[in-house]
Formats: sequence, C-alpha cells, structure tokens
Amino acid sequence: MKERIVKLTAEEDARCRQIVEVLFADYLKNRENLCVTKTERYGYLVLIWIGEETFEISAICRSAEELYEELLRSWELDYLYQTGLENGCVDYETSEESMTAEQRAYREEVREHYRKGMEEIMNREFI
Repeated sequence: MKERIVKLTAEEDARCRQIVEVLFADYLKNRENLCVTKTERYGYLVLIWIGEETFEISAICRSAEELYEELLRSWELDYLYQTGLENGCVDYETSEESMTAEQRAYREEVREHYRKGMEEIMNREFI
C-alpha cells in the first residue's frame, strides 16, 4: 500500500521556515553546495549540488523535527570534515579521534545553540 503524503500544516511550515531562515541561516549561507527548498507536495527538500548542473536529494523532510535533524547532521559532518583537514586526517573516524579539547568544546557549544533554538521554535505558537 502506498504511503499517503500529507501536506504540511501552516504551523509546521512556519516552524520549518524558521529552522531554515533563522536557526541554520548562517550555516546555509556559507554552504555553496547545499540548498533547502520547499515543495508544496512533499515538504522540504535538502539538496546537495554534485556538479554538472545536478543536485542529489539528501532528504525529504515532512516535519520540523526531520528538517532540524537533517541540517544538524549536515553541519556535524561538515565540522568533522573541516576539523579533519585541520588535523591532517582523511576520514571521519580518525577526524573525530584527532579532535582537540577545544574543537570538541566548540562542537558541543554549537550543538547546544542549535538544540536551544529548535526548542524555542517548537514552543512558539504560529498563527
């Protein structure tokens, strides 16, 4: 049986917009190969530019929670990649192991910032 796709409610759409336009705005502004777009039928799409005028769908998010989790995951992978480059590592496993205490503290600080922002968005009433 096919899964029935339900259109986002106005409130859920407003939460998703806040996640993109406020919470992750700086992160997305600095990413040249990542795009978040809304589709009326499917929700929000997280697209990754893979070159040659081609995007790959990273995720189809039908709720604010899904969108938040996908963007947080993307940020964390980017941070691990950048940290790995700084530390001379070529893969994610050794990248995480090579992190300094300062790099770990920064990662936790940013995670906490995003978590608090998401909590605020989820507790806000949208009319």
